[in-house]
Amino acid sequence: MLFVETTTFSGLTRWRYTISTPTNRHATQIDPKLPTVLFLHPIYTCQEVWDRQFRDPEIRRFNCVAFDWKDHGYTENEPLKRDYNHDRICEDLIAVMEALKLPACHIVGMSMGTIGAIPLAIKRPDLVASLFLSSPLALAEPQDVADGRDEILACWKEGMVGDKTASQDALYGVVQLGYGNQLDGLAKAIVNIAIPCMARRWNSPTGFISAEVSSIQIFTDRTEWTAAELAAIRCPVQLVHGSDDIAYPVSYTQEFQSRLRGGGVKVSIAVIDGAPHWNCQSAKDALVFNPILAKWISNNSSQEAPTPSAVTSPWIERLKDSGYVPSDDEEDDSE
Repeated sequence: MLFVETTTFSGLTRWRYTISTPTNRHATQIDPKLPTVLFLHPIYTCQEVWDRQFRDPEIRRFNCVAFDWKDHGYTENEPLKRDYNHDRICEDLIAVMEALKLPACHIVGMSMGTIGAIPLAIKRPDLVASLFLSSPLALAEPQDVADGRDEILACWKEGMVGDKTASQDALYGVVQLGYGNQLDGLAKAIVNIAIPCMARRWNSPTGFISAEVSSIQIFTDRTEWTAAELAAIRCPVQLVHGSDDIAYPVSYTQEFQSRLRGGGVKVSIAVIDGAPHWNCQSAKDALVFNPILAKWISNNSSQEAPTPSAVTSPWIERLKDSGYVPSDDEEDDSE
């Protein structure tokens, strides 16, 4: 695992990150001749959620970069305080990009990842080549979704003090929100990686505050972007919504599309039939998601990027250790 350190408002953070180029799945720096795609994962998960994208040759034509947010995966940070919000997330994102010496990137954010991506495009358009926002969260949080987040955390706290049934309820809530209970082998392995990482942090009074900030506050306290603010976005925007998202209806994403257009932003929307809130990860959904993404990056980049003959996931060993058994048609080739 690779780490890079930054010091921001909340002190020293060691960010776990991954850079994969067409020829090296464990690169230490990008290939400057190629476009760079920066992937921002959703709540409760870690960078492994992008596994099917990082092992798709049409996407690995480009530099692919991912990292674990604070309080997620193997990133090491002090517990979050109640002043952590979308502005702070954006500051963290800028700090990571600068530490990794990344150029303007095609930002691919999913759910929570979009909370950092949108203000980045507004405040630092020089760092954003395009926005690809999957399950974007830019409007006020629906009350029923906020209530669901509260319930998940309440069950989590009870589970951390010994109630195994409550722990199972918390996990069920996470799976229902993100996967709509469409849990395949890869998703199970990602859960097996991500949940223990959170359990190491969110297991004490201080950790419970950090958990509340990470899993509730940044969603419920965010304000809606005005047309004037959205007008500062200078790059094209692609929105992606899963038709089987149980938390947010397609009208939620369509309203954001309308507001972007009102700000003069060039924006399009794609709906993946049958996909849940985390709509990139299953084999079926990736067959739709990945071509949209690959074409989007290619169409919005002036740099040529030949397709490699074979690529390997940077996380395949860890995923297999966590219970993932790829089927024959999914088995990765060696680089």
